[in-house]
Amino acid sequence: MNNNLIIFYKDNSKDVYSFPIATEEDYALAQYKEMRPDVQPEDVEKYFYIKEDEVAPDIYGNFFELSENKKLKMNMRLYVESEKVKEIRSKRDSLLTKLDLPFMMALEDENNDLKNHIIKLKNFLRGMPNKLRIEEIKEVEDITRYNPFGNIFSVTVLDGGSGYDSPPKVTIDAPKSKSFGFQAKAVALIKDGKVSRIEIVDKGSSYDYVPKITITAPKEGKQCVAACAIPQNVFVSQEEIIEKTRGYYRSP
Repeated sequence: MNNNLIIFYKDNSKDVYSFPIATEEDYALAQYKEMRPDVQPEDVEKYFYIKEDEVAPDIYGNFFELSENKKLKMNMRLYVESEKVKEIRSKRDSLLTKLDLPFMMALEDENNDLKNHIIKLKNFLRGMPNKLRIEEIKEVEDITRYNPFGNIFSVTVLDGGSGYDSPPKVTIDAPKSKSFGFQAKAVALIKDGKVSRIEIVDKGSSYDYVPKITITAPKEGKQCVAACAIPQNVFVSQEEIIEKTRGYYRSP
């Protein structure tokens, strides 16, 4: 517990200083002027001196701002975002650690397919904190539920169909878990009237089941049939994923 001096400047910057509880406001201001002799009175928008404060100075520095009526206000969205990123980093590190053993086994077995797959997963996870889509989430409550894991990496074409003269629309079902996630997206490539390949362009997130993928039928011909691979970077077992998939798509 300390006395905190929070100073907001007209250029939208701020300074935060912490003093012992016994420090009076006048003395704290005098100390501040010695530390910041470059600051003129007209540079200051408003200051607050809060005695016996339990809020850490870095919380003021990172998450507080002036409201429209010049009151001290915490930016809750910014705070929630920061806490969510910490949580995601911790989970990401856990997944990376779990991939170490299967990677070493793939090397020993000279299983290049598995090795390359794990490398792809590791690279994706390493870059995840810098590619989070929190800014796309409108509601603060949804940020707390945001799950960037559970991603769809690939689609297998089971039957390329026939009669396609242009790439068909591809739709992957949205995530259905209680967490907030983004719907995966994919595009189709055609060759000789058939869908030759389907590429994932947005891996989506929060999938805890294998989503259904639908490819529009041609005007004349046979509709393409494809299947999504099992979601990656998940915290549930493959058995649970299969059971959830059956539950979502079980006929009434």
